[in-house]
Order: sequence, then structure tokens, then C-alpha cells
Amino acid sequence: MDERSEYYTIFGSIMKITLKDGNSTKEEERILQAFGKKLGLSSSEYFDLLESYDKFKITPLHTRKARLENFYRVVDVVYNNTDDLKNQIKWLERMGIAMGFNPSNIKYIVLKSLDLFKSGEAISESVYVEEINTMNS
Repeated sequence: MDERSEYYTIFGSIMKITLKDGNSTKEEERILQAFGKKLGLSSSEYFDLLESYDKFKITPLHTRKARLENFYRVVDVVYNNTDDLKNQIKWLERMGIAMGFNPSNIKYIVLKSLDLFKSGEAISESVYVEEINTMNS
């Protein structure tokens, strides 16, 4: 494969987080498929990743700001790709913990994130980061 989509490696890492334990749900797999399509991955790229996702490194993000910026992108892409909000929340919590968020806080970050996107108005990354950072103020 000579040319890969811009998000190939990032999606490989996300796929690794989702599938690594071997206990992903059908809904999580459906979220991955929708996520891949929205990121512009071709079918061949998706299936190539499905065969080799365990080879991708998960690079830890060292600052809260970097974690929030990346989490914003994930929520922005997956929001409204599922009717099953419970599974979407569970999947986003797994992503957040893998990105380095504190497991005791991730539930609140996910719920606030979904609430911000639920408004229907476009939200910028900078506003999102500020809203999450000040949600307990």
C-alpha cells in the first residue's frame, strides 16, 4: 500500500485500544467502522488495520491540554454515529483512559463532552478545552 490516509496510524492505535482485549462488542466494532469511514479510510486500509492493529504503538500524551485536544477530535468524529448512547459512552471512556485521563474523572469528561456536542452548535477545539477544564468551577 503506497498511499495511506492521513489518519491511518492514529486509527490503528484507536483500533488497538478497542480490540486488544478481544472483548469488543458489535456496537464498538460498528463505531470503529463508522469512525474509519468518517476519517476517509478506504475499505482496504480498514481491513489491513483489522489484520495488523496490534502492531501500532499507543503514544501517551503528556499534558492534559494535549489529551483534551485529541479527545475533542475523537468525540467530534464519533458523535451521533450510534443510537446506542450507553455503548458510545463506554467506548469513549475506554478511549479516554487509554489517552491518559484519570479513570475516576473520565466519566464526567465523557458526559460533559457529549453534552457540549449535543447542543447542535459547532464547538471549536479551544472552547471545548476551556469548557472541560472549567466544568467543576
